[in-house]
Amino acid sequence: MTEKKEVFASSSKKFVAVVTIAIVTFAFAACGSDNSKIPDNEIKVKRCNDGKVGYSHNGKEIIKCKFDDAESFRDGFGKVKLNGKFGLIDKNGKEITPIIYEQISPFKEGENLARVQAGRKWGFIDRTGKEVIPTKFEDFGLGGFKDGLIPAQLNGKWGFIDQAGKEVIPFKYDNANHFSEGLAGVYLDGKGGYIDPSGKVVIPFEYGMVSDFENGRAMVGLGRGYVYLDKNGNQIGKP
Repeated sequence: MTEKKEVFASSSKKFVAVVTIAIVTFAFAACGSDNSKIPDNEIKVKRCNDGKVGYSHNGKEIIKCKFDDAESFRDGFGKVKLNGKFGLIDKNGKEITPIIYEQISPFKEGENLARVQAGRKWGFIDRTGKEVIPTKFEDFGLGGFKDGLIPAQLNGKWGFIDQAGKEVIPFKYDNANHFSEGLAGVYLDGKGGYIDPSGKVVIPFEYGMVSDFENGRAMVGLGRGYVYLDKNGNQIGKP
């Protein structure tokens, strides 16, 4: 009798193990496979009958239709909209950022930061979705970082920050251009001049307009006309 009980107990354990494996396998299949290897251009935005939006691959839904809007995948991220806010998701539908932003700019080629807007303030996220530069700035210069710096506006004044959000050049200017060929055009008290990456004034504030340097020269507004300057501030011709 004892031997029969042992055989029955052993069989029961095997049955439970088989059922457990079957349940786990079914659950894994229900969750869907890993979509991370699918190329961006093969994932399509899908709009369902209820008006919600998700994503599909080869006609099969891979991310549920639960968003109000969505954009095509780019750099491995899908930009989605829900309740008037934007966020980023990965190819398995996992949120890379919370869906809290008014705007999210694309990651620029060769850069690991993307501009985001929360309320009326701007900051930057990295490719993990972390907000590495807090959304506290009123504006940034157009374009990305140049020479590791970007013009930023805080409390109505412009200065420069690095890619960690650290203030490198104080917020004291009326306006500021990006660095180009080692110099940036900035404005103070209505006049434009040029500074280097340390904030040192290289070309004094004497001009009505200052532009970026290209091939060693920049066009500036002087009086009612325009002239070209070299990097030492010498006039070298007119347009």
